[in-house]
Amino acid sequence: MEPHKWPEGFGPVVTISLAASVHGAGRSGLATQIAPAPYVTVPLFSVISGLSEKAIRRKIEDGKWLEGREYRRSPDGGVFISIKGFERWVERG
Repeated sequence: MEPHKWPEGFGPVVTISLAASVHGAGRSGLATQIAPAPYVTVPLFSVISGLSEKAIRRKIEDGKWLEGREYRRSPDGGVFISIKGFERWVERG
């Protein structure tokens, strides 16, 4: 089986545990979690959701997803999908 190929510049979300002591605070074992951005590109959203890029773009073109709700456009016209907007859309059924 061939390893998954992430879109250029992207990779999986990871959790990093830091074994560190805070001087004078007496705490150790701090953990940091790296979370996905609230808006992601169409190629990355395709990987996250399992929907094809074509299906994502079709939902936008057909008006099933609305700008400002399920997606936004950047100042240069790029399309960015809202993770929360998608979750709400799925939950609406």
